[in-house]
Amino acid sequence: MLVRAFVVVVLAGVLAIAAPALAASVTFTFDNTSPLLTGPYPVAASGNTWLTAVFTDNVANTVDLVVTGNFKTYSGKNQGVDHIVFNVDPDSLLSLTTSDKTHIDSVSQSADGEGVPPDKGFDIDIKFGEGSSNLQGTQVAKITFSGTGLTANAFNAPSEPPKAGDPKYYTVVHVQDTPLPGGGFSSSKLANANPIPVPASATIGAALLACVVMCRVVRRRAAYAE
Repeated sequence: MLVRAFVVVVLAGVLAIAAPALAASVTFTFDNTSPLLTGPYPVAASGNTWLTAVFTDNVANTVDLVVTGNFKTYSGKNQGVDHIVFNVDPDSLLSLTTSDKTHIDSVSQSADGEGVPPDKGFDIDIKFGEGSSNLQGTQVAKITFSGTGLTANAFNAPSEPPKAGDPKYYTVVHVQDTPLPGGGFSSSKLANANPIPVPASATIGAALLACVVMCRVVRRRAAYAE
């Protein structure tokens, strides 16, 4: 009887501890395998990944976005991303409220109206930095979106390709001051066609698995004690 009571307590405790982490997330990673639309590939400060954007469920109807740069710095230049565009599905979620902005200059929203060809057709355009600044080096930008029914998975939505036969892009970034192989600097546009969604159920499963392991240990110890 005591073991059963302990099992209930442990289950409640594990879920209570894990509750803040029981959130779905969607990750967009930009590296040297990302579809290149214009210009050269940016240069990362280390490794090949030079930008990640992660949407994570917060409280109900609220999603946090964290964009992390990993750009190599050049004297007198500002290699970094100045714009990133996303989609939201359904479009009825638009007119989202934004708050808690860090390294964000402005946010514009328009169903299929954001972006510049060849990446026209997105719903949200985020301009980074303050004023004319980009998201440079290893800077981190943060913003919170709020809207009725909003979840992180709402941003896991592709845009129709600019040309028939092209892949559907989920997000596009514009990078300034990208070094050219032969010298000089240019700008680049790159897309992401492979988002990485992590459902909340995966986190719940991990918490329950930990609970099962703990309960088995308690039962074995109780059996030995008898």
